Amino acid sequence: MVDTSTSVENEILSVVYSELCSAIYQFGDSLEGMLAFFDSRVYQPVKFSSISDLKTVIPQGGGTTDFNCIFSFVQNKMAASPPLSIVIFTDGKGDFPPEEAAMNIPVLWMITNSQL
Repeated sequence: MVDTSTSVENEILSVVYSELCSAIYQFGDSLEGMLAFFDSRVYQPVKFSSISDLKTVIPQGGGTTDFNCIFSFVQNKMAASPPLSIVIFTDGKGDFPPEEAAMNIPVLWMITNSQL
């Protein structure tokens, strides 16, 4: 999940893209996942398994930040096959949901802004 709210700068999105490409390269194209963007809602996730898959993805969003939308999306749209884990790239500007919202799914928060 990549935060694309108005507080996130384009440079951060470039860093996220670079980190994802590095991870895929490091795992020899054996890393698979779903990439989705969010602000106050989650935009349609895109499956990826290679760097070329990521090159076709266009960020969506630009509204206010609502981290709760991530967990609502997982509960409502992915209940039949929930993710094994969730990685959230964000500047951290927003109200964090309670831990229970993650429904026992491990969540890694990658906060890019040291100015919190």
